[in-house]
Amino acid sequence: RLLLISEQNRLVESQNYQNEKLWEMNQVIRTQRHDFVNHLQTVYGLIQLDMHDEAQAFITELYTELQFSGEAMRVAVPELSALLLAKSGYAAHNDISFKISVSSDLSGLTIRPFDLVTITGNLINNALEAVENLPPAERQVRLKVFENSRFFVIQTHNPGFIPPELRTHIFIPGYSTKPGDTHRGLGLASIRKLSEDYHGFTVVSSGPDHGTRVTVGLPKRAERKIA
Repeated sequence: RLLLISEQNRLVESQNYQNEKLWEMNQVIRTQRHDFVNHLQTVYGLIQLDMHDEAQAFITELYTELQFSGEAMRVAVPELSALLLAKSGYAAHNDISFKISVSSDLSGLTIRPFDLVTITGNLINNALEAVENLPPAERQVRLKVFENSRFFVIQTHNPGFIPPELRTHIFIPGYSTKPGDTHRGLGLASIRKLSEDYHGFTVVSSGPDHGTRVTVGLPKRAERKIA
């Protein structure tokens, strides 16, 4: 009976979490719809004033934003779509260029949405933190979602270089290159543990010329290890 109650509580918790993420995505979509009307009115006003160059520049920026939303909505996991839209808003607020490329909708991924959001959220947070103090032109984060014959892959890329001697420490819980904050140094450790729990992998590559990439592979038909 205790095991049954525990399982029921876990299911309720998971359902509440999914409902919360769906509500967040609905709020983001409603906000974007409202803003889109304002954008159209702005374009119309610029054209009426014969400010065609300004109108074209505004349309280009608007198209880029809509393209991001379209990529986020291609993912077949609504909780992840909601996360990507929320992170987009955070990045824009902090003057960070955040772009995503989705070539797999992850429809065959069998891990819990809660764990997928944890992995992806920590990946994005880690990349955003890495660029937040860089000059505005260098604040760029890229997220790729794709698959190969064996794995679904989620990968972030950002400017910055992690020396080889530090790469052996970054997966240690609590370790951070930014001292003074006890809440740092947990993201990469959590990513690695969860990916390995599902028999996947986490790899960090970094170089002075090409920046830093963090790649997480999650096997198709993933099953979590039983502790």
